[in-house]
Amino acid sequence: MSGQALISLINVSLSYGHHALLDQADLIIAEGERIGLIGRNGAGKSSLLRLIDGRSEADDGEIQRQGGLKVITVEQEPDLDPDKTVLDTIAGDYLATEDWAKPSRAEAIIDELGLNPEAKIAGLSGGTRKRIALARAIVEQADLLLLDEPTNHLDFEGIAWLEQQLKSSGISCMIITHDRRFLDNVTNRIVELDRGQLLSFPGNFSRWQEHKAEWLAAEAKAQERFDKFLAQEEVWIRKGIEARRTRNEGRVRRLKALRVERQARREVQGKVNFAIDAGDRSGKIVAELEPTAGTVKLGTNLNIAYFDQMREQLDENAKLTEVINPGSEWVEIGDKRQHVMSYLGDFLFPPARAQSPVSSLSGGERARLLMARLFARPANVLVMDEPTNDLDIETLELLEELIQDFNGTVLLVSHDRSFLDNVVTQTIAYEGDGHWRDYVGGYEDWLEQSAAARATAASKDKAKTQPSIQAELAKDKPKEAPKPRSARSNRISPWEQKELDQLPEKIAALEAKQARLSEQLSHPDTYAEGSAKAQAIQEELLQLSDELDTLFERWELLESKTSN
Repeated sequence: MSGQALISLINVSLSYGHHALLDQADLIIAEGERIGLIGRNGAGKSSLLRLIDGRSEADDGEIQRQGGLKVITVEQEPDLDPDKTVLDTIAGDYLATEDWAKPSRAEAIIDELGLNPEAKIAGLSGGTRKRIALARAIVEQADLLLLDEPTNHLDFEGIAWLEQQLKSSGISCMIITHDRRFLDNVTNRIVELDRGQLLSFPGNFSRWQEHKAEWLAAEAKAQERFDKFLAQEEVWIRKGIEARRTRNEGRVRRLKALRVERQARREVQGKVNFAIDAGDRSGKIVAELEPTAGTVKLGTNLNIAYFDQMREQLDENAKLTEVINPGSEWVEIGDKRQHVMSYLGDFLFPPARAQSPVSSLSGGERARLLMARLFARPANVLVMDEPTNDLDIETLELLEELIQDFNGTVLLVSHDRSFLDNVVTQTIAYEGDGHWRDYVGGYEDWLEQSAAARATAASKDKAKTQPSIQAELAKDKPKEAPKPRSARSNRISPWEQKELDQLPEKIAALEAKQARLSEQLSHPDTYAEGSAKAQAIQEELLQLSDELDTLFERWELLESKTSN
């Protein structure tokens, strides 16, 4: 812990209807901590912020606050008075608080942001308003700053400014964000809200990923032992409980408790407030502006699917299958024809949910449904405007996979740096004065190449007398020590070579079985008598997928040994 406790939550519970957001959860926020609060959308992160700043009360438990604690919250969509000026908004009512230095702090941060202090809020963009709301919070010099999705609507420059402010000010803060690069650059502790519990991990997001992987591996082993023990108990029950009823009632009660515990372990899908516009106006929006000079040539057979950051809502009364493809049980994905219920299964919707109305879905389920609708369209060009806004990390990773698997061209606008690095192959960047430049790779590649281009331009006149920056860097870079030769244990053994030779045949057999099951899952006869058969096939497919992953990992390991 960095310093004294500012706020302590002790056995706190909070419910929304019948859904427990916090279940006897504990948390301490200390001085100097910059906490990243993560979890599925709908898990209760924003509700937790309202508990911390006092806007809401817990159903049970205790919340202890340091005396005189000053907490400032910046919401996802800040509520600013449109008639006020930038200076009045950031400086606030300093007369009431007698904080005479506040106007000068406000003027300094306005100058730093390059804003017009006399500009009215009403005429400013969403990104500028977000900067003003964040600047106002920083000028307040609170003991604890609570930020809900602070990077939404900010450009790269705005995000970099916020990162610098939070790190240099020393202010304690708790931040809800799904911007993974921001979490890495700013936080020194990650708190995950998972099924009503608050799990704390030291370090930034990358360290959390490492901790979580280790924790999940240990939990999986414990779950495996638990399931094995439960299966043994079930067998014992079936063998003759009637003959031993009186003597072994305690064991029966223990079995019932185990069943309850396993039921409690099931994960609950969180909520995501998310919508995708895949309507008739897509192509019209993409091509609605005419150039003031030059021409725009569109390819033949162009079919554009548009993903708008101002997203439309779903028809609450429509069934999931109707949302995907009204009037048909089939969808065409590339050259593959797939049953709509099978297709929904790819987006984690079990067959039993496929006929449910949209109104019954959680936020997270809506996000997946909207993605399913978008990618079911017969498009060869996908245009996406800020697609990661408001997505939780799990859904964001699903979107990354979908884009990576998309066979057409993707043109996207995003300020999520990790997302750009994970999905794009080239970057078109604005260079100022109406000039755009094409770079190979994602965000980090753009940073490196643009910096090199600027350095080359600056040193052009001195090129004959001075070595290039790249040459200097190469000269100063320490040489890597030679790597030690692989030990004998890293060489492949005869029996491992035999195993390696057999792996392709094993993998081919599993993949053939996987293909047969997938084809069966796509056939309408599978759903003729309800969803039980389809669910069984899905479970078998998941098991096959795990087996294939294991075999491929083994293949990679053995192949690496053959090169030693």
